[in-house]
Amino acid sequence: PAPTRKGHDALSTTPIALMLDARLTPLERNGWQILRMLRAAEGISPLANLGQLRRYLTSTPLGVRAGYDTARRVLMVLRLTGWISLVGQHRDPLTGHVLSELYQVHESALDFRQACVLDARLHELLQACIGHENNLVYRVAIHIRDTLAQAPGAVPAAHQEQHHDDDAPPSPPPSKASDYRVTLLE
Repeated sequence: PAPTRKGHDALSTTPIALMLDARLTPLERNGWQILRMLRAAEGISPLANLGQLRRYLTSTPLGVRAGYDTARRVLMVLRLTGWISLVGQHRDPLTGHVLSELYQVHESALDFRQACVLDARLHELLQACIGHENNLVYRVAIHIRDTLAQAPGAVPAAHQEQHHDDDAPPSPPPSKASDYRVTLLE
């Protein structure tokens, strides 16, 4: 069936909450809109490579493309803030290589607990982003960690069990932030 005017308006409007989310820059907001535009009928946005985002994320007029790190940063921040969730991957059955990553775009940001239910590696991403070399990613990750510390019910059970002793020294992140990369083909 042809899209109705109301359905068309819903696709062409941006949620006010996205525009007012202080954790996001205009670049992340634009990334969210691109992923939303790429959604298939079932509501999932497949990304075969970072190039699909890079051409839309340039911040220079007539710029060629944003860098790979910029595209990765946008995906990381949108996942951390609950605006998108990594919900799966398509892999080559013979080689096992990732052919595309599947993202669900949300019309409002999920809280961290809700996002962890959909995005199984989100907690791992949060840990990897604490200490990230990019100041924006680092600041967002610290903000989320601090917010979770204030609301212990929002922390996944596995994370609560790891930190039950307040006198224990903090453990280092499981991996260097630079080792945590989007697995898409560049």
